[in-house]
Amino acid sequence: MIGADIGDINVDGSPEIYVYIKAKDKGSLIAYSANKKKSLSDIYLPPITDDPSLQKAIEGMMNL
Repeated sequence: MIGADIGDINVDGSPEIYVYIKAKDKGSLIAYSANKKKSLSDIYLPPITDDPSLQKAIEGMMNL
């Protein structure tokens, strides 16, 4: 893990957690959503390889 952020992108009053992971020359982003601040659920994120500009931005953040 190289970093994490907390946000409330869907503005429901419960935070989401975004975790940045770097392994060798590959980076990934995983996310969890707090369900009414009582439990966590995985957030589906499409592969960053589906969006070259997003992939470049994430890799830049991870210094890949």
